[in-house]
Amino acid sequence: MNTSDEPLTSAKVLESVAGWLASASDWLWGLPLLYLLIGGGLYFTIYSRFTPFLYLWHGIQILRGKYSNPNDPGEINHFQALCSALSGTVGMGNITGVAVAVTQGGPGALFWMWVCALVGMATKFFTCSLAIMYRGRDHTGRVQGGPMYFIVEGLGTKWKPLAMAFCFFGLFGCLPMFQSNQLTAIVGEMFLKPNEWFVDSGNNVTTLGQGLFGVLLAVFVGAVILGGIQRIGKVAARLVPFMVVLYGGCALVILITHAGQIPEAFKLIFRDAFTGQAVTGGVLGAVISTGVRRAAFSNEAGMGTEAMAHGAAKTKEPIREGLVAMLGPMIDTLIVCTITGLVIINTGVWKKGVTMDRISKLKDGIVQYSKDTGSLPVSTKGLAQLTIVNDDSDNKEPYFETLHLKDSWGHPIEYGASGETDRNGFLLVSGGPDKTPGTPDDLTSEIDPRSYSGVMLIEKAYRIISPSVGPYLLLLCVLCFSFSSMIGFSYYVAKCGMFLFGPRARIPLILFYLAGIVVSAIVDLEYLINFLDIMFGMMAVPTILSTLLLSPRVMARAREYFATLGQTQ
Repeated sequence: MNTSDEPLTSAKVLESVAGWLASASDWLWGLPLLYLLIGGGLYFTIYSRFTPFLYLWHGIQILRGKYSNPNDPGEINHFQALCSALSGTVGMGNITGVAVAVTQGGPGALFWMWVCALVGMATKFFTCSLAIMYRGRDHTGRVQGGPMYFIVEGLGTKWKPLAMAFCFFGLFGCLPMFQSNQLTAIVGEMFLKPNEWFVDSGNNVTTLGQGLFGVLLAVFVGAVILGGIQRIGKVAARLVPFMVVLYGGCALVILITHAGQIPEAFKLIFRDAFTGQAVTGGVLGAVISTGVRRAAFSNEAGMGTEAMAHGAAKTKEPIREGLVAMLGPMIDTLIVCTITGLVIINTGVWKKGVTMDRISKLKDGIVQYSKDTGSLPVSTKGLAQLTIVNDDSDNKEPYFETLHLKDSWGHPIEYGASGETDRNGFLLVSGGPDKTPGTPDDLTSEIDPRSYSGVMLIEKAYRIISPSVGPYLLLLCVLCFSFSSMIGFSYYVAKCGMFLFGPRARIPLILFYLAGIVVSAIVDLEYLINFLDIMFGMMAVPTILSTLLLSPRVMARAREYFATLGQTQ
């Protein structure tokens, strides 16, 4: 074989592997996990006869410390355990995840996120009750909780391979690659580029700038996680309430300015939830699938991470921790995700959301036009400014009018003469709201998925607070959300690793985790992100399976506890 062909062969192999990982990730996070997580949640909800939901106020009393005993086994109190779990779940998924759900699945996707949160509450009741009911001890004799321990302690040592599989998946699935990479990109777009810090001649953030920010992140995260779950719990107990109040307060200002649209927003959510007309063209399954998938990724009910955090709580009573854990999806999805969804819908920015499907159709149509008319090759600038130079100067009929194609805001595509080409040229411009063709506010910069999707969609809404201050308030929220996720997930990686390799592996595992933060701030995660998604998704298999098998024991314990509680009251 010619050596000159080797790089091409290697590239093809890498591309093939990446394609397989992408397909596997899409398949896993499609029907298999939807059936497992939502089916499991529905089973737990019906099997419990909705009983845990009747004691939510009791859960709040437990959270406030009414039943706390500092001498109980465990490392952190109920509030710190909940905040530690929320530090991992209340993250970028509550911002970018909801933005993607609404722009791709329509406002109705938010309704199905609510449904998933409700069944997720039942799932967390069972998994986190088991985390206390069947706590084990690590190699140092310290009490530990989580799926790996309740699998071995509850089902027996013959099930240990399932526990080890959970830890293997968690060791990679909980790495902070995505959070670090996305946060670095957001800081670059919103802070470094506008100030022209660490940017090259092409206005791209340099590798040095990305690396320095990654190191800074690793230093701050390391200062917290080296102190173990106790320090993580203390930091989370302060950070989580602050960021939820900050994000909610900013959103409240936006919602007040659009108070008149709130009733219509809820009507649109409920109407689209059962019709799917807003975005998916009546494909109801796409609305449900989008909402369910984003909710599962957001509140992590059934993934096993929540059980590891709540397993460290100081308590002897498993049902109490199960009730506290139920508050997680309520805060994460029913409150924070709803806030994001209402901001997107009320301000109307969801109509401007960019989806890869729309961009793809736009490009395919342009290419087809080029072939049909014998035009010169298409020039694409950032997937937006599409210029066609036509051989026939008399052919000025807008081809897209017959296809009824629309731009990223759902408005009919218009054509205008381009000053960048000769008299035979046509430049695709936007007819969308608050856009002026031929100006910097035109389609050209904002259709790029990196600059006008996900968190940048929310940034557009936050400009309503103040064009200058709003984006920085959102940046502060994003920093808090991402940082909290990184400190929360570090505990899961360390816990999974120590179950597999022993307590001496703790420091190497933390260094491995921090190195991942720095590397992911610099490199492109195109080939890695799908692998991480697969590992994270696979954590649900041993968690849900073992919880289903042990669920009768949870309900037997719950009936005893609720009966005793009724007698004391």
